[in-house]
Amino acid sequence: MANAFLKRAEELNIKVALTKQISKANSHEVYTTLVNPTKFDKFRNPIEFQLKKDSIGSVFVASDDELIFTKVISSIDRRADSVIIIGQDTWIDKPSMDLDKFERLHIMMSSPEYTDVFSPEYQLFRKRYVNNFGVLPTTFAKIGFESMMFIGKALKEFGTGLLPSLQQSPELPGSLGRLYHYPEAQCNKQVPFVHFEYGELRILYDY
Repeated sequence: MANAFLKRAEELNIKVALTKQISKANSHEVYTTLVNPTKFDKFRNPIEFQLKKDSIGSVFVASDDELIFTKVISSIDRRADSVIIIGQDTWIDKPSMDLDKFERLHIMMSSPEYTDVFSPEYQLFRKRYVNNFGVLPTTFAKIGFESMMFIGKALKEFGTGLLPSLQQSPELPGSLGRLYHYPEAQCNKQVPFVHFEYGELRILYDY
């Protein structure tokens, strides 16, 4: 994921100031990199850091290891500047996470399986699922429904040679409001980014 990010950044002429491989063994380097203080106020609170405030736009974290990304979040929180954290929606599944901090710090997360639960498509699926099974659909039920509907429609339109056809096709709509695009690839290139707004997880950039 980190390599793919760097490659795409180069294509878009985005300046990458620093890349660093962090593991549990050297996770302390998160703090020394992001919040190494150089100046304090009269109460000994850090007010300036070796990495100057507002000197970078964002920090991309290609890990869902709780030890690592929580240190990044706490570091950026301590900096109190405009740095944006970019991560993954799997972070919010961790029981120890303070979701208010996600909204306060404007954390953006890639969310390959995101579905707008207020969309008409999802509301219809939800209603039919409850009528049939008497319970609310789980995430796995949603993913299974979307996958089978997409594959079924693709087989109907393209036949057994669907993969080469998908790679040459424009964006295709899913059944729950998602888009799919396989431009000369075997994975969907349409990945939405989400963030918390007024306590709700909402889409930030479409794709």
